[in-house]
Amino acid sequence: MRNPVTNEQTLSIGELAKLSGTTVRTIRYYVSQGLLPPPIEKGSYGYYDRNHLDRLELIATLKDRRMSLAEINHF
Repeated sequence: MRNPVTNEQTLSIGELAKLSGTTVRTIRYYVSQGLLPPPIEKGSYGYYDRNHLDRLELIATLKDRRMSLAEINHF
Protein backbone atom coordinates (compact mmCIF):
# COMPACT_ATOMS: atom_id res chain seq x y z
CA MET A 1 0.00 0.00 0.00
CA ARG A 2 1.16 3.57 -0.62
CA ASN A 3 1.04 6.44 1.86
CA PRO A 4 -1.36 8.97 0.29
CA VAL A 5 0.65 11.92 1.63
CA THR A 6 4.20 10.90 0.64
CA ASN A 7 3.46 8.17 -1.93
CA GLU A 8 5.91 5.89 -0.07
CA GLN A 9 5.34 2.20 0.44
CA THR A 10 3.60 1.49 3.74
CA LEU A 11 3.70 -1.70 5.77
CA SER A 12 1.37 -3.44 8.17
CA ILE A 13 2.73 -4.14 11.63
CA GLY A 14 3.19 -7.80 10.67
CA GLU A 15 5.17 -6.88 7.56
CA LEU A 16 7.31 -4.46 9.58
CA ALA A 17 8.00 -7.15 12.18
CA LYS A 18 9.03 -9.64 9.51
CA LEU A 19 11.33 -7.19 7.70
CA SER A 20 12.95 -5.98 10.91
CA GLY A 21 13.35 -9.41 12.48
CA THR A 22 11.40 -8.45 15.58
CA THR A 23 7.92 -9.21 16.85
CA VAL A 24 4.62 -7.35 16.68
CA ARG A 25 4.61 -7.26 20.47
CA THR A 26 8.06 -5.62 20.54
CA ILE A 27 7.01 -2.99 18.00
CA ARG A 28 3.95 -2.12 20.07
CA TYR A 29 6.11 -1.91 23.19
CA TYR A 30 8.62 0.41 21.47
CA VAL A 31 5.77 2.67 20.34
CA SER A 32 4.32 2.77 23.87
CA GLN A 33 7.75 3.68 25.30
CA GLY A 34 8.40 6.42 22.73
CA LEU A 35 11.28 4.57 21.07
CA LEU A 36 9.35 4.28 17.82
CA PRO A 37 6.92 6.83 16.38
CA PRO A 38 3.27 5.79 16.30
CA PRO A 39 1.93 4.30 13.09
CA ILE A 40 0.46 6.37 10.30
CA GLU A 41 -3.31 6.27 10.81
CA LYS A 42 -5.58 5.51 7.88
CA GLY A 43 -9.10 4.85 9.07
CA SER A 44 -8.97 2.30 11.85
CA TYR A 45 -5.64 0.84 10.67
CA GLY A 46 -2.08 1.86 11.40
CA TYR A 47 0.67 1.63 8.82
CA TYR A 48 4.41 1.93 9.02
CA ASP A 49 6.96 3.27 6.54
CA ARG A 50 10.68 3.21 5.82
CA ASN A 51 11.37 5.60 8.73
CA HIS A 52 9.92 3.05 11.16
CA LEU A 53 12.06 0.28 9.67
CA ASP A 54 15.18 2.47 9.85
CA ARG A 55 14.44 3.30 13.50
CA LEU A 56 14.02 -0.39 14.36
CA GLU A 57 17.38 -1.13 12.71
CA LEU A 58 18.99 1.67 14.76
CA ILE A 59 17.46 0.33 17.99
CA ALA A 60 18.80 -3.16 17.18
CA THR A 61 22.28 -1.77 16.48
CA LEU A 62 22.34 0.19 19.74
CA LYS A 63 21.09 -2.83 21.70
CA ASP A 64 23.92 -4.87 20.16
CA ARG A 65 26.27 -2.22 21.56
CA ARG A 66 24.83 -2.95 25.03
CA MET A 67 22.78 0.23 25.36
CA SER A 68 19.68 -0.07 27.52
CA LEU A 69 16.28 0.94 26.18
CA ALA A 70 16.34 3.95 28.52
CA GLU A 71 19.71 5.01 27.05
CA ILE A 72 18.42 4.47 23.52
CA ASN A 73 15.32 6.53 24.27
CA HIS A 74 17.52 9.35 25.61
CA PHE A 75 19.84 9.04 22.59
